Amino acid sequence: MNIQFLGQQYNTGELIRKRRGIKKSLLEKEGLRISKNILMLSGSTIGELAEQLDLFCLSRGIELTISQGDYGRYYEDALYGNPQIENKKYDFIYIHISSRNILNLPEPFEEKQIVEKKLQTEFSRIKQVVNTLSEKYVCPVICNNFELPYYRIMGNREIWDTSGTINFINRLNVLMNSLAEEKSNFYINDINYLAAYYGVKEWASPSYWYRYKYAMCIDAIPLIAQNLSAIIISLCGLNKKCFTFDLDNTLWGGVVGDDGPEQIVIGNDSPQGEAYIAFQEYVRRLKRTGIILGVISKNDESIAGSAFKRSEMMIKKEDFTSFIANWNPKSENLVKMALELNLGVDSFVFIDDNPVERDEIKNRLDAVIAPVLTKVENYINEIEECRLFEVTTHTEEDDIRTTYYLQNAKREEEQKNFPDYNEYLESLNMIWTFTNFEEAAFERITQLINKTNQFNLTTMRLSMNEVIKRATDPEGYLCIQGRMADKFGDNGLITILLGRYTEKTLYIELWLMSCRVLRRNGEYKLFEYLKKRCRKRQVKKIVGEYVPTKKNGIVKDFYGLLGFELVNIDEAGKTTWEYSL
Repeated sequence: MNIQFLGQQYNTGELIRKRRGIKKSLLEKEGLRISKNILMLSGSTIGELAEQLDLFCLSRGIELTISQGDYGRYYEDALYGNPQIENKKYDFIYIHISSRNILNLPEPFEEKQIVEKKLQTEFSRIKQVVNTLSEKYVCPVICNNFELPYYRIMGNREIWDTSGTINFINRLNVLMNSLAEEKSNFYINDINYLAAYYGVKEWASPSYWYRYKYAMCIDAIPLIAQNLSAIIISLCGLNKKCFTFDLDNTLWGGVVGDDGPEQIVIGNDSPQGEAYIAFQEYVRRLKRTGIILGVISKNDESIAGSAFKRSEMMIKKEDFTSFIANWNPKSENLVKMALELNLGVDSFVFIDDNPVERDEIKNRLDAVIAPVLTKVENYINEIEECRLFEVTTHTEEDDIRTTYYLQNAKREEEQKNFPDYNEYLESLNMIWTFTNFEEAAFERITQLINKTNQFNLTTMRLSMNEVIKRATDPEGYLCIQGRMADKFGDNGLITILLGRYTEKTLYIELWLMSCRVLRRNGEYKLFEYLKKRCRKRQVKKIVGEYVPTKKNGIVKDFYGLLGFELVNIDEAGKTTWEYSL
């Protein structure tokens, strides 16, 4: 089984054999990393899985400290405790179970009421574990669902007969899906899909279970680790945000500048044309998840744009937030696009059929992922091998993300008409609105907290449960959300400030702002609002911290600009500031 890792294609067995060397090279790379603690509870052997998870997270800038429960005792560790793992703060908890942990499988042709009782008993165990861990540790809980068995006692009848094992497992997975839908802090690591993708027969190779108590063959373990790491990466706010595409032989076949728009290969009149339609449809649907699309093409812009007039195109030119077509190096254009969109280059994925162009990007911008591509019919699989998209939250604002960035492009164009930046800001007619956290916005607030990296003073991450806990404790916490609208449109909810009261002092735990509205002076308006709220509460001192990361250098001196006094700096560069009211 192939897997893409760090812009290269590996066999999963290679990742296991080369794990130590790859990890050593990752640790030698410079750059700040975020540290996270994860507890792994075991339904089967998890040693190699822990090592592979560590590797995948490290490749995306997350350094894990991994604690493990006792072998095979995930239920007991969760419900009755374990001195080895108690009294620790965890950022994530992962429950590694599989179909081998189901205790009450139905017998063939067993009575429906008995099967139903068994089903509810199995689900009750999982729900009990998840609820106990969620309440005890107040952090995201991730749990495997159940893969299908590699044999069928009743043949095809297994799928529809209520006593069939396949029917039973499918229904158990549906119950878990419902739990994930209703419980904001619970996520499913879909090993049922992974087992099917890998091949159930090879996945469940019995020799690994009987010899080592691995619930799947060892070569499948990197696949699970990669899938699990995608959830963690997303919850840490490190998802890729923008997909940039080459055009010729990437979104269509042929060269539009040479062949003309009518002669490029796209449409149902050839196998290759159908494959390009399927790939464009994949990209179109990807955009619906909140991903920003861009074009970086060596081409004349008018010629490149003419291809999108073809009726067969599933993607239209207006689907791209940024469209750059010229003859400059693509790495330069990607940096230009990043500045235009106010995103870090590490937020980008570069899609190009040409290995020379991919290498040029990787050599100059090693934080950009450029998947290995071969033939158009393989593009979707090859991009999927990277596991770059994990939607752990989705809000209404994600549905109109492209609109926000297109509005920003209009703002940037407008700015060119004003030699004085302050006059430009005045012309926008901005209206800032600050309120307490609103219940309807809890999901968006949690998303902002976990995905904002640049204007973020501490990069503290919180689950929705933790957000709700603070929002419903006005005596203990000050929770402010901010929105901004101007003449170009509503920017939505784009800033958060969260502070903890201690007697006459407010300690700022979180202060962040979406990159969409940087340099609009909203932070200063929020500070004025903050001071009014503090004076009303008779707060005498505000304390804030800056915790450095590789992305938030732009706010290093922010508190100083507001008039705070620097009172401490530690060896890691964390600074503490005070402001007297």
